[in-house]
Amino acid sequence: GHRDVSSAKKRVLTRRRGEGTSAVRDWSVASGYGTKGEARGSGVVVKGLPETLFTVGTVAVLPLYGAMIGAPKARFTQTAMRSHLPFMLMGALYAAAAMVSSQSVDAKALVDVFFTNTNGDGVMSIARHALTLLSGFLATAEPASCVWVHLLSLDLFVARHVYLDSLALNVPAAHSLTLCCMFGPCGFLAHTVTKAFMA
Repeated sequence: GHRDVSSAKKRVLTRRRGEGTSAVRDWSVASGYGTKGEARGSGVVVKGLPETLFTVGTVAVLPLYGAMIGAPKARFTQTAMRSHLPFMLMGALYAAAAMVSSQSVDAKALVDVFFTNTNGDGVMSIARHALTLLSGFLATAEPASCVWVHLLSLDLFVARHVYLDSLALNVPAAHSLTLCCMFGPCGFLAHTVTKAFMA
């Protein structure tokens, strides 16, 4: 009696857990991810390439920030920051990272939201859908490395402007450049405030 009812309850709970797991698995696969959160790609990606791009990009910009902050008036620093070579390197890294990340199914789905919208959805609806896809898209190594190199490049571009402008106006920029290293817009804002008081 009581034992049979308990056994029946356990079987129902076990079946429901299985159905829940299956539903999660089905949703994961439908949204472009495997059961382990791995992105499904349409092309062959060189193993370890996203990690390599991430590391090379990070290591490439650190000496430039160190030179701008620690030796702003050194000839080497000024030559390096007036050169296009650092940005050509970052551009090449970004192109490689973008090519790798664009091979995923989720990248195509994200593009389709904007270019194949046939349901007459409003802007806010499209934005919410795009944000959902983007959140999943960035949860994998390939897109994450692409976005990271993108941010490094933009922050370095802002830092270059701040650095050269500080030399021309003879105002301190170490604090602004430190912010630019991770928070480019904040670094630019700090430099603008500094100029207002000291230039």
